[in-house]
Amino acid sequence: MVTSMPAVSGTDGLFYDAAHKRLYMSGTDGMIGVFEQRDADHYALVAKIPSSMGAGTSLFVPELNRLYVAAPRSSGQTAKALIYETQP
Repeated sequence: MVTSMPAVSGTDGLFYDAAHKRLYMSGTDGMIGVFEQRDADHYALVAKIPSSMGAGTSLFVPELNRLYVAAPRSSGQTAKALIYETQP
């Protein structure tokens, strides 16, 4: 273990973006955590972005600079794919 820090709950997807030196973490609590790599052993939470409750499954495609998050069907809401574009 290199470090430990507060994160989103119910994590199902965790991806490293080498181009931007960030980690993207999707959680079933309806949030996406974005962590910036400060050096080899230090990361900092830079943003918590709302997604959808239960949406923990995700896929990061670095060639497209996109994070895809699967939002399951819930009461009053149909299942959908949420698409997030990474920012510099």
